[in-house]
Amino acid sequence: MSDPRLTLPFDQYQRYRLVADILEELRPQGERLVLLDVGGRTALLRLFLPADEVHLVDVEASEAQGLVLGDGSCLPYLTDSVDAVVAFDTLEHVPPSQRAALIKECRRVARRWVVLAGPYDTEGVALAEEHLTAFLREKMGTEHRYLAEHASNGLPNLAETEEALAGSDAKVMSIGHANLQRWLALMCLELYMDRDAPLRAMAARAFEFYNSALYASDHATPVYRHAVVAALGDAPLPSEKVLPEPPVAPAGSLAGFQNLIEELLRFDVERDVVTREWDRLEKVNADLHLDLDGHKETLCILQESNAEQKKVIEELKASAVLVIGEVDALLAEVDLLKETLAGERQERDEVIKTFEVDLQGHRSLLAEKAAEVEQLRREQVAVVEAFEADLAGHREVIATQKAEHESLRAEIAASHEQQATLEATIAEQLARAAELEGTVEQLRGEITGLERVVSDLTATLAERDGTVAELVRLRDELEAHLEERNVTLSEKQSALDIVRGELTGHRRVIDDLQAAQRDRWANLLRALGLK
Repeated sequence: MSDPRLTLPFDQYQRYRLVADILEELRPQGERLVLLDVGGRTALLRLFLPADEVHLVDVEASEAQGLVLGDGSCLPYLTDSVDAVVAFDTLEHVPPSQRAALIKECRRVARRWVVLAGPYDTEGVALAEEHLTAFLREKMGTEHRYLAEHASNGLPNLAETEEALAGSDAKVMSIGHANLQRWLALMCLELYMDRDAPLRAMAARAFEFYNSALYASDHATPVYRHAVVAALGDAPLPSEKVLPEPPVAPAGSLAGFQNLIEELLRFDVERDVVTREWDRLEKVNADLHLDLDGHKETLCILQESNAEQKKVIEELKASAVLVIGEVDALLAEVDLLKETLAGERQERDEVIKTFEVDLQGHRSLLAEKAAEVEQLRREQVAVVEAFEADLAGHREVIATQKAEHESLRAEIAASHEQQATLEATIAEQLARAAELEGTVEQLRGEITGLERVVSDLTATLAERDGTVAELVRLRDELEAHLEERNVTLSEKQSALDIVRGELTGHRRVIDDLQAAQRDRWANLLRALGLK
């Protein structure tokens, strides 16, 4: 089974094959790429990269599956949403004031690469297009829509396009293809052969030969087309291996085109002869009709002449008979030509009717497709409006959540401040607790000392109580002795005063010791927080 891509017109094959080869080299091994073809309503890129996911956007509708109607200067795609954005012979159809926006949008949507392939205002390109336009106008009497747009908009500048793609995070290179002289000759052949149906099969074979045998070497300078490649971020640029063959046609490969040109020249000569002969016969036919009308008028004049001129009339009739014979012969020849022309016209009329039927069918199909596209556009508008409404709701929710988030952040900040204050208070309390623990330990030592003092005082008091008891006993004994021995009153009184003084002193000492003991216990209880 032959490759359907090879029968494409050579100019289409050139542009898609070049970009497809670039992407095949850049592709990480085994990875399926997601691509966006800007201006891709023909969907031909899917033929060249069938394993990849190819999205299409264009300002004009077509029957291509998944085509999105959109402007390249405002692409309906998210940022960094595809691996590569590509455009084929598109930039020259964009007004100069919108080209920068288109390039910016391509860079925005692409994650790795942008490839803009097409003619640029380089050496001889504009002149070659002028020659092609003149050929179409003078030889074929037609105008080419796309060439007219090229001339109206002006071809894009290659250096400015590279600079616009480069930016701060991209590397850029340009790869040229399609030798300019060969491109001009082949375009003349392509458009010439496309005019006549019998030549279109020959054109398909010529394209297949070029696409399979000459494409790979057709990059000798100057060239008609450049592919400007921008590698974004860490993405790599293609190498020179994209066009591995030298820019020289294989030996003997151009002989076939030479034969084709000779055949087309013969066809063109015969076509011109037929056209001229047809025009000549049309003129002869018109002249014969004029002559016949003149003879009829003369005959009428002769018939209206009087009887005196019968002889002249008879002579004129004889002359008229001869003339009529000649006219009849000419009319017979004209009738033969008419039959021939009628047959040819009938064939043409049948072709025209067939074409009109096909055209009507295409118009009906186009109308249906236009209705479907309009319905799809309305559905897309409805989806976009619903999405925008949903987006507005999400924005309100986000605004509310943002306010709550700010309030929560303020509460968290206040909580952090309170936590910091609490942590400082805790640190102070811990320090105070440490101090109190030291104080408690100190108090415990003092209590232990006080307990020893109390024990000593208790022992001393016990001793003093014993002493007091002894003194009381001694007093009793003294009183008894006083009573018994009748010591003199003065001596007894003196001894008694002494004993009372000592007793009073001992009691004062006991009272002081008890007061001191009570003060120590009170201080200890206050220190422990028990009083």
